[in-house]
Amino acid sequence: MIYINDSSRVWHVAKVGNDGNSGHAGQYPVNLANDAKLTIGAAVSAAASGDTIIIWPGTYSETIDASSTGANKALAIIGTHRQLCKITYPSGYNATLKIGSNTVVRNLTIEAANPNKAVESGSASTNLVFENCDIIGTYDGLYIYGATRVTVKDCRLKGTYDGGNMGECYDVLCERVIFETDGAYSGSGDYRGIHVGKGRFVFRDCVFTGTQPSRAGSCGGLDLNSGTSAIPTLVVCENCIMTASGSSTNGYIFGVRVQNYGRLVLKNCSIFTTAGAGTATDIRQTGSGQVIVNACAYNPSTVTGTITNQDSNWASAMAVALFTNGAANKLKIDAVGRVDAGSVEGINAESLQKVAKMLLNKAVQDKLTGAIRYYDDDGQTVILTHTPDEGESSLTRAVS
Repeated sequence: MIYINDSSRVWHVAKVGNDGNSGHAGQYPVNLANDAKLTIGAAVSAAASGDTIIIWPGTYSETIDASSTGANKALAIIGTHRQLCKITYPSGYNATLKIGSNTVVRNLTIEAANPNKAVESGSASTNLVFENCDIIGTYDGLYIYGATRVTVKDCRLKGTYDGGNMGECYDVLCERVIFETDGAYSGSGDYRGIHVGKGRFVFRDCVFTGTQPSRAGSCGGLDLNSGTSAIPTLVVCENCIMTASGSSTNGYIFGVRVQNYGRLVLKNCSIFTTAGAGTATDIRQTGSGQVIVNACAYNPSTVTGTITNQDSNWASAMAVALFTNGAANKLKIDAVGRVDAGSVEGINAESLQKVAKMLLNKAVQDKLTGAIRYYDDDGQTVILTHTPDEGESSLTRAVS
């Protein structure tokens, strides 16, 4: 049976192809030798915005510019196998792949040399999608500046300087991504799994890791720096791991760093750092930056700056309001909300009954003050009032 392809919008590139070919498949299975282009650049030149370029297995040694400074085309560039379809640029000082707005990159390995970026977006690009890719640079892996609506999923971003570098990017979503730096770039700057500037970012199920040989400069997993602008960098991380290790001769090793006006929320995250020389800091907060953690694992003794721990605020309120039956009979709860089993013995039935009522009966939050009131069985008697620390002194509320 012959399957007719939309030959005007889909292009094929293969190592057995020829740039003199049409690039289109007249039927499936496609005859790559007779139909496919030999180079990706030839397919990009021939394609129009909205077209799809299918890359068949092989190593393609070329630089491709589909951004506004080059072909200025919105394309879907898709490999047939992540490990077998590789684009690499062995010489020169251009990024291997430059893209513009409304571009999809999928199932590819993209590498750079000399040192340079593997993938770079044009300024003010929007609607960028990266899926199932290895993006490996000899400077930065993925470099995006001034972009909006960016999605990165199931990718590995690695650089000798930064694995990912995203400045002034808004509405960025990253899921199941590994951000990595090996610190191999010869310089004295900071080496990071990812660096983010002004913008809005969400990271879920991601790993941020930095390793560094003994050299000047700091090294870390996740670095937030909004610069001197009062516009904050807003970042939410859920179920993520941040690690860093190495020896810094003129800096420090950090898991997470928030500088200037950066604002970071960590939920269900684990952070771990080690330093052969210099200082290891799991979480480092400086300037007006704000870090809020919830159900996270890190070493408090390595923290620099101010951390808002939502767990400890709630734990303290519970301990004081419910479990005080004299100084000797107080249920002890540590900074991350864990109960000291040795302190449970002195809790009487009345206190435990209050806990049960809190869990079973209604709770109402005041929209003006944020206070949460927990009621007894009658629905009228308040047995606990708790006001969460939201870490924002200028917070205002309005009745909806």
